[in-house]
Amino acid sequence: MINYLLSLLVFLPLLGSVVTLILPKNLEKQSKYVALAVSMLNLLLCLFLYSRFDGSSSSFQFWEEQPWFKLNLGQFGTIGVQYILGVDGLSMPMILLSGIVLFAGNISAWQIAKKTKAFFAFYLLLSSTIYGCFLALDFFLFFLFFEFMLLPMYFLIGIWGGERREYAAMKFIIYTLVGSVFILIVMLIMGLSVHNPLGENTFTLDFRLLGDPANIISGSVLDAQSTFLWFGHSVRAILFLLLLIGFGIKLPTVPFHTWLPDAHVEAPTAISVVLAGILLKVGGYGFLRIAVGFFPEQALFYSNWIAILGVVSIVYGAFNALAQSDLKKLIAYSSVSHMGFVLVGIAAFNEEGFNGAVFQMFSHGILSSMLFLCVGVIYDRTHNRLIQNYRGLAGKMPWFTGAVIIAFFGSLGLPGLSGFIGEFFSLMGAFGSEAIPQYFAALSVLGIVLSAVYLLWAMQRMFFGEFWVNRNLESSMSDLTPREHFLLYGLGILAILFGVWPDLIFSVSNVSLSDFLQNLSLK
Repeated sequence: MINYLLSLLVFLPLLGSVVTLILPKNLEKQSKYVALAVSMLNLLLCLFLYSRFDGSSSSFQFWEEQPWFKLNLGQFGTIGVQYILGVDGLSMPMILLSGIVLFAGNISAWQIAKKTKAFFAFYLLLSSTIYGCFLALDFFLFFLFFEFMLLPMYFLIGIWGGERREYAAMKFIIYTLVGSVFILIVMLIMGLSVHNPLGENTFTLDFRLLGDPANIISGSVLDAQSTFLWFGHSVRAILFLLLLIGFGIKLPTVPFHTWLPDAHVEAPTAISVVLAGILLKVGGYGFLRIAVGFFPEQALFYSNWIAILGVVSIVYGAFNALAQSDLKKLIAYSSVSHMGFVLVGIAAFNEEGFNGAVFQMFSHGILSSMLFLCVGVIYDRTHNRLIQNYRGLAGKMPWFTGAVIIAFFGSLGLPGLSGFIGEFFSLMGAFGSEAIPQYFAALSVLGIVLSAVYLLWAMQRMFFGEFWVNRNLESSMSDLTPREHFLLYGLGILAILFGVWPDLIFSVSNVSLSDFLQNLSLK
């Protein structure tokens, strides 16, 4: 069994999805118990993998490899696709985060009353694709999971979302499909430019082989000596930029971010939790693993532009959050701002920056999940998210206020909470970087100041002073239910735990990322 743990992690939710779908109509409500059992088992599997992960090794662990299929390309040769799963210090934090966020999202979805069976079937299908993305080590397999992720998310927003759900779902899928096309182009060209040294005249999409320049076919468009140009630029540069846009849409980074606020505002709470908590991280993970990993020279060459995108996202997202009156939209724009630190950390091209970027993704997953659950508490009671409709909630809802304080202060980077660690090391990497100027780091600090302003402003308006709510909303204001207590304070404890003890992440990520960086410098 231990030899197939990663496959179990990927396909258990898929099996749960099928079981949920075939439940008889009179047992439809039991689908949430099936989904909960699967999410809980997956969380336990993630914790087991984390406890057994050897942080002193940079190698892929819990390795699974099986030949999948081969396709004859005539005179060009044969392309071989393999089923390869593995986990290293870059993917282990994302796997742990997936287990936590998908479990939390599942519990928060228990209030879904419409088409329950279909909702949890799509939710489990989405879970399966997320685990697959982080574990796949063959480009074709990664792309397969990356694409399949769009389908359940489209239906989860389009069927169970708010009034403008069709518009938000359509915008989400158009944006992410465009990004997928760019990634597909890169995959096709890489697949025809890299040969498998163990197979005669065989192309490969194995991540281990794609990352080795020695396997690039001499004379192919990816050959460093190739003089073939697209629009006056080398093919490698164009391919890197396509990946930057493809994964930048998913992250999301300005100017490819506009789908995110609409998707968040219209999505039900559980899907907002998953979207902000883990789906955005696929963009950051893919950019670091594939774009930087396979095109390091181009990533270094464009590091200033990557940092500019990060800084613009930080500042632009923060100013937009400052202008919002809808609490959910404010938090959606804050996600754009906080994910900008991931790009700044990666652009720094040093250990501090890479570790800061990975920690920032993990921390943002915990805190953004908590923030969207907080919005869900208000919305479930009143179906209204406008900040001006609430005042003095601290007196009426003290437990809820306590959870909001942890989430808000963690998000604005208070020392002792996880948000501080990710931003601190991303900025430390940027200040000490030889790849980008230090003023990028200085400009990024503005995002921390602005996040304090918009979060504290919202908190002061909604939670302090004499209790008052819009007269139409007053009767439904009550403090946290046991389920909400468990979710919010459970995530709050994790935000404090990882803030006080960041080595819980660094102990698994540091060696792999150091080795990853060293390998990049050798190419």
